[in-house]
Amino acid sequence: MAIAKIPSTKTELLSNAVAMPARQGRAIIGTILAIGAAIVAFIGTIFTALSAVLAYKVVQKSSACAVSDLHESAHKRMSELMSNPPEPVSFYSDDGVRLDGTFFPGTSGDAVVMCHGFRACSLDMAGAAAELNDKGHSVLLFDFRGHGKSEGKKSSIGYKERRDLTAAVKYLKGRDEVDPERIGVLGISMGAATAILTAAECKDIKAVVADSSFTTLRDVVYQGFKTTFKLPAPVVAGPLLMFSEMFSGFRTSQVRPIDAVSAIAPRPIMFIHSRADDLINFSHCDRLFEAAAEPKQQWMVEEATHARAGVMYHDEYLARVNAFFEQHLAA
Repeated sequence: MAIAKIPSTKTELLSNAVAMPARQGRAIIGTILAIGAAIVAFIGTIFTALSAVLAYKVVQKSSACAVSDLHESAHKRMSELMSNPPEPVSFYSDDGVRLDGTFFPGTSGDAVVMCHGFRACSLDMAGAAAELNDKGHSVLLFDFRGHGKSEGKKSSIGYKERRDLTAAVKYLKGRDEVDPERIGVLGISMGAATAILTAAECKDIKAVVADSSFTTLRDVVYQGFKTTFKLPAPVVAGPLLMFSEMFSGFRTSQVRPIDAVSAIAPRPIMFIHSRADDLINFSHCDRLFEAAAEPKQQWMVEEATHARAGVMYHDEYLARVNAFFEQHLAA
């Protein structure tokens, strides 16, 4: 039977007395670190799961689609059109997605495609479409994939939507009322970014109005999270973007209107933005305008929130947009 060694000197006794609390302290610190690591891992798991759920909900189809924020004159114009309603239409993107829309036949021979924003739909632009149609323009409204009545369960916020806008232009080229050399696009928010990306590739688009576009999708997402959560954007937005890309089948680095905008020239582009935009800062518009080549023009308003310049400055907005298309889509 082993017998424990008894310290024989005062020095040994003192050494053992000091070593015991030191060992206990290290054990306590180790336990605290282990608990801390477990808590961090748990929080990280929960945050990652929430990011995945949020990303899934963000890219999934939004069923909400209602006419909103229409000016009184737009309501009146739409009422007048009820006796001769616009034509419901449908066509297909080149990857087989059916897109539903509305065609307003005009008298001037030109045509304007109107592109709505993210988690919105074509009905939100029906008032402006009616008024542009009243000026003689043919107008095509349609729902992007994953929005409104169109097929598709997911949005790529500009990437695959290029196919949808290209299909819309192709549809217009087949209409007897439309001169295929006189087609323009008016896009708002995501629709504006899509208009820039598509016009850079599709030479059939002869003029672009980009209202409240972003420069790059990653920039606007990071900016939004930094403003909302007051945290370093990659910490919060990184997982969300990762899962959004996973669910949507595209990379945010592929949605960069600022890299495409110069390719639109020598076709004209008009930028519209508000200095009070609470979602996409007006600096995006300044950067896009700087990157674009001539001919180009920029109209900045002061007080409208995101994508609401056409509501708050309704009469001037319609006058400027109509003048732009009349000038650049003239026969």
